[in-house]
Amino acid sequence: MEIKSKLTRKDFLEFNKYVYYKKRIKRSIKISLFFVVLWLIILNFNRPFNFLLILVELIVFSLSWVILNFLIYKFSFIRISRMPDKNGEILGEKTYLLLEDGLKQVSESGESFIKWIGIKSLEENENYLFVFVDKIAAYVIPKKFFADTSELNEFISIVNSKIQK
Repeated sequence: MEIKSKLTRKDFLEFNKYVYYKKRIKRSIKISLFFVVLWLIILNFNRPFNFLLILVELIVFSLSWVILNFLIYKFSFIRISRMPDKNGEILGEKTYLLLEDGLKQVSESGESFIKWIGIKSLEENENYLFVFVDKIAAYVIPKKFFADTSELNEFISIVNSKIQK
């Protein structure tokens, strides 16, 4: 099976958002909770217990933390979208070939091959297939490049049958 696609900066950004929200947000929430609790302990150390004061501090600190994280991630995504070179290996036209022993990607600048045993998972969202070869590295295939849903489903079925689960 052969799929031809073209990866844009927008596609690259959507992949990074997917990885962050699907795989990294739990870690960010745990770190945030740790700092909220730590800050509350530091602020209220050697003071008599006052539930209302602690609640207000919790709300103020939590809102500040959410706003700060939102701004950091918003600017990070802007920076990430500018990272790949226009004429580099990540962006541009790609051809994916499902072979008996693995997945081959061919682009203008070269080709890569990964055996089925090297593919960790196949994940998808509304617009993309992500063939993960590591925790945060994947081949990104926009679904719009499949001729129809039967071709998409056939691709998914073949990849899922070949990868080690």
